[in-house]
Amino acid sequence: MATQAPESGAVTERKSLGGGEATYRPPKVEKGKDEKEIAPEVEERRRTLIEQRKKEKEEAAAKLAEENRLYKQRLSQQTGRDSKRADPTILAAASEAQKARESMRKQSSKKFEKEYQRKRSSFDNITGKDEKKISPQTLQAQQAVVSQKKQEKEEQQRKLAEENKKFFEKF
Repeated sequence: MATQAPESGAVTERKSLGGGEATYRPPKVEKGKDEKEIAPEVEERRRTLIEQRKKEKEEAAAKLAEENRLYKQRLSQQTGRDSKRADPTILAAASEAQKARESMRKQSSKKFEKEYQRKRSSFDNITGKDEKKISPQTLQAQQAVVSQKKQEKEEQQRKLAEENKKFFEKF
């Protein structure tokens, strides 16, 4: 059984290959460049566009290089910060104001240092005494409780050590 393929005009045959039917197609034939060739006008237009873009890019690079050169030249010609050429009296007044600010800063620093030293010396005078003025009987009772708790803790540790010793002697 042979059929005609509508788009290529090639004849295909159906052959039985094992369990079912399959269509045999002949190998594809490479088509020449003639069918895909671009029209000469289009190729010429593409070439002119490529050349135009390349020329524009070169012009932009040249313009940027010139701008950079002018910028560097302008920077190299600049000198100092006093481009306004201020009056010497104004400069002297600014210098005096700066000196006044520095002296105020030093005075303020000395003031803070004195206050710090005063507070620091008040901390040195703290002896750790009870400032609440607890009566001697209450203070003695507190000390008795503390010593009793200390003795209880020592007794517990001693008992634990004995138990551990007995336990580990078995092994």
